Amino acid sequence: VPLKDPIYGSLGGWVQYQRRSRYLSKPNNSSTSKSKSATSSASKLTSDQVRKLEDLGFVWDLKQHRWMERYRELVDFVEKYGHCHVPSNGSIGKDDVDINDDGIDYKSLQAWCGTQ
Repeated sequence: VPLKDPIYGSLGGWVQYQRRSRYLSKPNNSSTSKSKSATSSASKLTSDQVRKLEDLGFVWDLKQHRWMERYRELVDFVEKYGHCHVPSNGSIGKDDVDINDDGIDYKSLQAWCGTQ
């Protein structure tokens, strides 16, 4: 939920707060925080709260989630074309999928694909 969304903006802030609270709930993270006041003022999520959010399909790590989405797109591409040489302009063909390079970790994908 975008923080500046005119209808759900405050929900976006709440969602962001849940992610931060879960991060602080993990054993090694509360002591590594730069500011002790930030750590003590942020509430930590209970296991029941985490379960409820996960039951809704809550995404905790957006970067990893986006990476997996793009990875699945690449798997589809490989299944269809038999290689990982995705054109950088994203244009494959008028009836085919359109893939651009937003947010892809190319080093990992190149290692997986053996791209030249």
